[in-house]
Amino acid sequence: MTRARLIGIDRYPDPANELHGCKNDVQTMRAFLEGLQTVQVLQPLCDAAADVASIDAALVRDIAALGDGDQLLVHFSGHGSRLYFAGALRAAACPVNFMEGDRVSAIIDLDIGNALAALRPLARVTIFADCCFSGGLQQDFVELLPLADVPTVRVRRFVSKPGRAGGRVRAPAPARTFDDVIGDHDVVLLSASGFAQRSGETSFGNAVEGIFTHFLVQHLAAYVNIDEPATATRDAVCVAVAAFPQRAELHGRRLSFDKPLIQR
Repeated sequence: MTRARLIGIDRYPDPANELHGCKNDVQTMRAFLEGLQTVQVLQPLCDAAADVASIDAALVRDIAALGDGDQLLVHFSGHGSRLYFAGALRAAACPVNFMEGDRVSAIIDLDIGNALAALRPLARVTIFADCCFSGGLQQDFVELLPLADVPTVRVRRFVSKPGRAGGRVRAPAPARTFDDVIGDHDVVLLSASGFAQRSGETSFGNAVEGIFTHFLVQHLAAYVNIDEPATATRDAVCVAVAAFPQRAELHGRRLSFDKPLIQR
C-alpha cells in the first residue's frame, strides 16, 4: 500500500510570512495522487493543524505503520529557514509555530532521522520538500551559490525576529540524522532547492503554486513518467524550472535513485 501525508502552510502568525500557494500545492498533489487510484491520501495538515508537534507525531506514526512493501509519500510546502544547532548550520522546514533561530520549533534533519528510525527494511519513504534550503534537510548536500531573484516570485524563506517557542518541549530521543538511519533503507528526498538556494511560488494562470510542486506534478501527471527513475524526474524538474532561481536536488540512498519516486 502507498499512503501520502501532505502538509501545506500559508497562514503563519506573522502576516509578513504569509504565503499564498502552499494549500494550493496540497490540493494539486492530492488531486494527482488520488487520480492514480493506488494511493491513500491521509488527512492533510494545513495551517494551524501543521504545528511542529503535529508534524512530528504524524511522521513517526505514519512511518511506524508501514509494512514490508508499503510506501509513504511526504510532501511539505511552506517556509524554510536555516539555524545553527550542535555546531552546524542546518536547514529547517518551518511548521506554523516556527520561530526564527529556535531549534525546538523547527523540523531539521535530526527530526526526520528520528522518525525514519522505525522504518522497516522493505518499506519505502519518498519526501518532496517545497521550501527554501530544502536540500539541506538531508546532510548529504552540496552547497550551491545562490542565484539572482526573479521579481515575480515570492520566496519561501521564513523571515522574523528571533524568538522562543513558548511551552513546547521535544520528547527526548537519540539524535539520528537522515544519514544515520538510511543504511539499506529505501529513502529518497527530492528537494525544491539546494542548501544555499531559496524556493519560490508564483502565479500559474488563476492560482498561485509552488514552482517546484507545479512542475513536479505537471511532469508526473503525464502518467508515463510515473515509472521513470527518480533521477529522470529530478532532471525534468530542473529543466522546467530553468527560468527560476532554484534547482531540484535528489538525496538519499543511491540504489533508490533508479527506482520511480512513486510505486504502483
